[in-house]
Amino acid sequence: MNTSPLPEDYAKLADLIHALCEKTITPEQRAQLEEWVCRDPAARRIYVRYMNLHAGLRWRVRQDGESGVGLSPETPRAARAPVLGFLGECVQQSTSFLARPMVFLAVAAIGLPGLLVLALALGILWQAPREAQVAWRQLPQPHVAMITRAYGGGSRRAPGPSLSAGRVFAEGETISLERGLLEITFADGARVILEERATLEISNCNAGRLQIGRLAATVPDGAHGFTIDTPTARVVDLGTDFGVSVAADRTAEAHVFGGQIEVTPKTGAGSPAAPTRRLVTGEAARIRAAAADQVPRIEAISASSDEFVRRFPDEEPPIAQDRVPSTPRLVASVDRRDGARGNRAPIGEFGHQTDPLSSDASGLVLGAPVYSDRVYTVEMIDEPLVGADYVRAFNSDKFDANHRYDVTFSTARDQVFVVVLLDDRTEATPQRRQALVDRLVSPFARPGDFVDTGWDIDVDDGQELRHPLSAYGMTVPTKSASGNPITYSFVTSARMPQRASHFIIAVLPEPPSPER
Repeated sequence: MNTSPLPEDYAKLADLIHALCEKTITPEQRAQLEEWVCRDPAARRIYVRYMNLHAGLRWRVRQDGESGVGLSPETPRAARAPVLGFLGECVQQSTSFLARPMVFLAVAAIGLPGLLVLALALGILWQAPREAQVAWRQLPQPHVAMITRAYGGGSRRAPGPSLSAGRVFAEGETISLERGLLEITFADGARVILEERATLEISNCNAGRLQIGRLAATVPDGAHGFTIDTPTARVVDLGTDFGVSVAADRTAEAHVFGGQIEVTPKTGAGSPAAPTRRLVTGEAARIRAAAADQVPRIEAISASSDEFVRRFPDEEPPIAQDRVPSTPRLVASVDRRDGARGNRAPIGEFGHQTDPLSSDASGLVLGAPVYSDRVYTVEMIDEPLVGADYVRAFNSDKFDANHRYDVTFSTARDQVFVVVLLDDRTEATPQRRQALVDRLVSPFARPGDFVDTGWDIDVDDGQELRHPLSAYGMTVPTKSASGNPITYSFVTSARMPQRASHFIIAVLPEPPSPER
């Protein structure tokens, strides 16, 4: 049986290697790791690089006299060379044994020559790790970070080779990501997802410098203090998940998804130090570049976690095969006009006129992706909506006041039931949400024509939070009296009221009966 890891399994492989180093691996996990490493060359390369990184950090800690950076509390501070570790442990056990009074007298009775030989042997064995340490210092800079997953292809570390899972980095190396996504795991355990068009410098085993672009960081307990520097501020983790972005004008933003962080604006030489601000879950701040003689100010803004990619597309939950419906495709064409532009997974780079990705072949079912520019999926769906064909709108269009979607439906049926699924967070009350729906369908429907059906879906944005969307529906004809398809325009006349998820257009063959 071939158990070689697929690309989406590299993160799990890294977790197993990390558990091995931290001595928390279970017998089942150890067996799985051994199977992968023995059977798969790529897994072996990752294993060797990770162990090289881990061993290098341990020797470095011993050299610098630091207190266990990147190691678990159970890891001995006096690290040993990987090859000679077993011999060192034997020497330690022998020394402890000889320290017992009765054993010492017995050995002394053997004679002084034997003791001298034993002392010489101990000296050689204890010297070996120190020689190995010197040899390590003669090697290139130790690695402090590794790519554990890559998505999208075409990523480059200029002018180096293509980036892929298993590539390691030393202090001071810079990653320039043109396309796709990278998950980078630092030696201390912090993980960041770096989005395309971003540049990240690896500072050390627990810090990086984001020069431009976006990243989302997940910091485990053992990596508290993980730091992301930007041109205008320093962001320090206090046990949290957070996102950082840097715009072309050097403006930085920090968003807290869970826990808390400290944000300190950077000042020029000779300028007074700027005060540090602590942000907690749901808070965010913007720091703009200031003149040399001015102190940058922290501006409070609305937190927006859906502006950051926080999980890979391959993490989408599988579609429940027992829920696959037989509903035919009812969306004949979609023409997107004057929308936002950007570069987001899973579609990559998109412009004002880029049309949406195809909807899932099974329609709206558990696990189906819902947007073209976000890795969001259906987490819960009311039975009447299961299998509905739909349009994967662009979530980023919520920031654009003039976009529209021109949709035609299959003329195999004279009429269909069209549904607008609106994020409940856009407006505070049902009345205001109804008014927003009326505005979206105003080119072809009167206020109140789209009725709240009482059905809902929940969208999973990867934060262990559900975004409820309410369904508003109306029956419409598919073709004119002359038999030509009718085009329906869904529009907005202003930006969406909140930094919340966008709307989704769906369609069913007919209004579901109340019993369904």
